[in-house]
Amino acid sequence: MPKFLYKVFSTYSFIRGLVGRTIGLVVLISALLHYRENPVGITIAVAIIVFILLIIGNDEIYVYSDKIVHTDNSLMAMLLKTSKASYDIKDIKRAYVNEVNPDASEVGFAMLLKFITPRSSGGSNSEIPIYLDLKTGKTVTIVTTVEYDTVVRIVGLVNSLL
Repeated sequence: MPKFLYKVFSTYSFIRGLVGRTIGLVVLISALLHYRENPVGITIAVAIIVFILLIIGNDEIYVYSDKIVHTDNSLMAMLLKTSKASYDIKDIKRAYVNEVNPDASEVGFAMLLKFITPRSSGGSNSEIPIYLDLKTGKTVTIVTTVEYDTVVRIVGLVNSLL
């Protein structure tokens, strides 16, 4: 039986998804109550809201002694049966996060964009890819919204299991 070692998910993404689903349900109920006033508009609005409710979700990564499991808990992923991907540790040659070393012009341009664009919620919602080089020569990418420091910890744990 594989030994469970580590579970990680983004608390920010979870709360954002929970708030988004709640707001979506409130708007959906409100729209349905006004259906007689504008059936075509309400039907389009309901279709859009239902689609958004289906795609809202967050991802989790589980590390076991013999495998890594990446899950997506959105309803759309569950309906399409794409919510879980599993990778055996014995098939992995190495795991890494792409390190970016920008030059001075890239840093300046990034600072300019940060200054002129609207403020974000702190970058916790950005997607970070984890790369798994398999022994077959193929590279698999796990894209997650987990914080960068936690992703580095996962990569270190996976590499220690190899």
